[in-house]
Amino acid sequence: MAWCGVAAADADGQQGGQDSQLVVGDLSAWLDTSFLLETSDVRPAYIGARAQDWRRPQDVLRRLLDPALGDRVARVVYDAYL
Repeated sequence: MAWCGVAAADADGQQGGQDSQLVVGDLSAWLDTSFLLETSDVRPAYIGARAQDWRRPQDVLRRLLDPALGDRVARVVYDAYL
């Protein structure tokens, strides 16, 4: 089992969200994301967004986890339905 997560920041360096994924034995990966969006209005509104789903297919995730192959996997060949 592997876990990784990263905090997202906007152009001003403000924390605005995070995403993490849990990779289990069969290389299924549970993706969990949450973001806080700020509108550009004079009095800004804040919008919270969260999405969770499984990432697939496992053969692609196997290549993504391989340091020698991961950077060569095209984004169009793996899915995260959010």
